Amino acid sequence: MTATNDARPVTPTMELELAARHELISTPVSDTATTAAIMDRIERLRQLSDGLMKGVEQFTSLKLSDVLILRAMLAGVSHPRHIGRRVGLDTDAVCVIIDTLIDRGFVYVEERVGERIIDVQLTDAGHAALNQAEAVQFRAVDALLQQASPREVTELFELLDAAANRATTLVASLARNG
Repeated sequence: MTATNDARPVTPTMELELAARHELISTPVSDTATTAAIMDRIERLRQLSDGLMKGVEQFTSLKLSDVLILRAMLAGVSHPRHIGRRVGLDTDAVCVIIDTLIDRGFVYVEERVGERIIDVQLTDAGHAALNQAEAVQFRAVDALLQQASPREVTELFELLDAAANRATTLVASLARNG
């Protein structure tokens, strides 16, 4: 038995898990052409999403990070650190964005301790800006779906649901074992 970085002994089961993870990382489950083709399609979807967000920014002047932070606040998250955890940004970045949102009249500080923001809330203008951004996104996706047949839309739902379920299962498994 060897030791891990945190001084816990590595059991034979842990060694097998590590070997299995290495195998998953080093050897594609499918053939490399299929894996590369799927990665290409995921990248195309990411580019489509980026394009949608550029359209939102054009019409609303809200960046993706602005929209994510406003959505978190709408969901009741009001402390910058908690907002950051929810949207995947560090607290300092969230505070910088919050400052710009304050300057634009979209949010206001409910509570401070010294210079630190403790509680930030949406203003009516912030609600309106978020609603407008979501409406632009909705219209853009709807326009894409208008070009598909009902059967294609149903297939898309099924594939996206299956992909999301598999990804959720994989992430949960990695979190439990990681």
